[in-house]
Amino acid sequence: MAKTRLELVNQALSNLGVLAAGQTAAAEDIASVDAFVDGLLRRLALNDIVHIGSANEIDEEYFHPVAILLADAAKAEFGGGAFDTVAAEGELRRLTRAGPTYERLQAEYF
Repeated sequence: MAKTRLELVNQALSNLGVLAAGQTAAAEDIASVDAFVDGLLRRLALNDIVHIGSANEIDEEYFHPVAILLADAAKAEFGGGAFDTVAAEGELRRLTRAGPTYERLQAEYF
């Protein structure tokens, strides 16, 4: 089941420690983190890490690593700590890499 943009923002706020379990986020907090979503998704696509077509349809396997990267992007506004962005990007790369095909390579003789 795909996750939405609001769920992504709420998870990033939770990662930052702004949103405790069972709480709802303030509109200002949501707006400040939401401002980073499009830029982050664009950067992930431009760097060929992962291509997410719509911010309102994020596959579950990509959701948590992207939420960590979003929290890291917004941490300056909330005084958050360090996040392991290298591990999050590595997880996204691992999820999107192509596996071996085990096909024989056809030789081309000149």
